[in-house]
Amino acid sequence: MAGSYALNTAIKFAVRRPRPELEDLPALTSTTTRLSFPSAHACTSFAGALTYMRIGLPAQPLYALAVGLSLSRLYLGVHYPSDVLAGALLGTTVAALFATPGGVS
Repeated sequence: MAGSYALNTAIKFAVRRPRPELEDLPALTSTTTRLSFPSAHACTSFAGALTYMRIGLPAQPLYALAVGLSLSRLYLGVHYPSDVLAGALLGTTVAALFATPGGVS
């Protein structure tokens, strides 16, 4: 999960996509940066879901939490849908590579 966060942060600073800004609808929460792509919350929650599933926890509640957290970022107005999707895919990919018994751990 830490690796997925580090890679996410590197991509975020390379892409430098600004967060959504709607004049009459401000974001409902503050953020640590003004950069949006990809969503670190989606990335780490999906990486965590797969990692914990691999050690035996049930997949359905883990992924329900990951999806809920990811969708909350849209509701709060701090990400575009593509940010969340990219973050979820990145987190899943990193966890698939590093959280498998035969992976690159």
